[in-house]
Amino acid sequence: MKSKITLRIGGVPEHFNLPWQLALEQDVFSALQAQVSWTYFAGGTGVMTEALSEGDLDIALMLTEGFVSAWHRGMKAKIVKVYTASPLTWGIYSGYANTPLIQGPHKLKYAISRKGSGSHLMARIHAQQHHFHPADEQYVEVSNLNNAITSLKNKETNYFYWEKYTSIPSVKKGHLCFLDTFHAPWCGFVVVASEEALRQKEDIILKVMEVMNEKCQTFMNDPENIFRVSNRFEISTAAATEWFENTRYQENFEIHADELKAVHESLGLPYEYPLGNLLHNNMVLV
Repeated sequence: MKSKITLRIGGVPEHFNLPWQLALEQDVFSALQAQVSWTYFAGGTGVMTEALSEGDLDIALMLTEGFVSAWHRGMKAKIVKVYTASPLTWGIYSGYANTPLIQGPHKLKYAISRKGSGSHLMARIHAQQHHFHPADEQYVEVSNLNNAITSLKNKETNYFYWEKYTSIPSVKKGHLCFLDTFHAPWCGFVVVASEEALRQKEDIILKVMEVMNEKCQTFMNDPENIFRVSNRFEISTAAATEWFENTRYQENFEIHADELKAVHESLGLPYEYPLGNLLHNNMVLV
């Protein structure tokens, strides 16, 4: 009997990846002769970048801007599809109420999970939109959400950018103070595969992605999943409903060139197409 191909996949422990968790619980990949494993990375894109680079992951569901930044720093990986076509809703947080929003190039400090992560890049991009450029020492690496909360409460840092809905439990408990939201003008997450995985496992990667295209759409069309999101991520059904209304999974292999260009421009990087070999089979640049 033909042995199953192992595919190691990782993503953040957020609502977006619940379709993967449900697919694994339902054992949908066994029919593909694939042994799919899933790992949650609380540290976000920065940690997944390391895991891909070190060969500990085949595929990661990464923030679009985080991947582009890592790819330009030399990460040997490519986009194989857009995961969420909708932009990510970022919350801007402080440790104390009545903290003023950023108004200028003050010598304030930003808590970030790590350099190159979404929390780092969103703070940087938002500051640029306000026409100032924080120095490297204004970004303080804290690894994860819990450490960010401690850093803000101890006034070691002033601001923290994190996915809005994931942060709701921390706001309810008084650990974070919500200030505002911020949206980057591009798709929230992309599916990224290491170049080695693309060389060795391209066919099974494509099959798994085709299955997940369907599973994500089924997930969004089932009203019961509002309650699953609410229960599993400790948010109200109203917040879960809002998340469903604001989230759209990419149901095909299209990727928009203008969004890729916007990411590069915001990061001050030369524009290139970091797309995987799947482009020649299914992926369409529009």
